[in-house]
Amino acid sequence: MKGSDKIVIIIDKEPIYITVFKSICKELTSEINIKPQIISHLCVDEFLYQAKSLDMHLSSKEVYLILDANYLGQKQNFQFKKKVLKVFSEYKVKIVLTITRPDYFVYGLAINELMPVAFIVKSEVNIALLKKALQDIFNNKSFYSVSVLDFIKINVLSKNQLDQTDKSIIYFLSKGYRVIELPDKVNLSLSAVEWRKRKIKKLLGLCDSKVQTIIDAGKRCKII
Repeated sequence: MKGSDKIVIIIDKEPIYITVFKSICKELTSEINIKPQIISHLCVDEFLYQAKSLDMHLSSKEVYLILDANYLGQKQNFQFKKKVLKVFSEYKVKIVLTITRPDYFVYGLAINELMPVAFIVKSEVNIALLKKALQDIFNNKSFYSVSVLDFIKINVLSKNQLDQTDKSIIYFLSKGYRVIELPDKVNLSLSAVEWRKRKIKKLLGLCDSKVQTIIDAGKRCKII
C-alpha cells in the first residue's frame, strides 16, 4: 500500500511523546517511502468526538492508532473499547499501544480487549529502538517490548485459569483497597468477592487467601 494511503493517529497524555512519534514518522517518510497523514491528540475523548469529521472516509486507507494504554481505565475500559472499535469499524485499523513503564495488569487487559499489533513500553526503548519499532509496524510486522513478551510467554505457559475479574480483584488489592470495597470496583456482591478469593487461592496453589499472600502471588505470576 502506498504511503499516502496511511493515516497515523497519535493519542498520548504526554506532549513530549507526541512530538517524538511525529518526528520519527517524518524521518521514516524518506527511508521506507511513506508519507502518512499524521493526526495527534492529547485527549482520547476529544479525538473520539472529532473522529467522524476527520479525513478518513476512504476505506482503502490504512489507519495506525498509536494509543497511550493508560487511557484503559478500569471503570470505563469496556466502554472505551466499544467506542474505539465503533469509530474504526469501517477502516483497516492497526492498534499500537504504548505505556510509560511495565504494568502487567494493563498488559492483560489491553491485549485481550484491543489485540494490538504492537505494544511499546517507553521506559524500555531508546530513540533508535523506537524508530525500528515504527519501521517494523509500517512494514506490517509486530513489535512488543521485552516485558510485554515476558508477560505473553508466562501467560501462554501458565496453567491457571484466572479470568479478568479474578485479576481485577488482585489488582485492586495491590492498590490498597479493602475487600469490603471491592464489590463496587468489580460489580460483584461481597460474598462473590470472597468466593473469588478462595478460587484465586486454589488456582494459584496458595497456602491461604490472605490479602498479602494473594498480592505476592500476583506479582510472582506477573498479574500485577
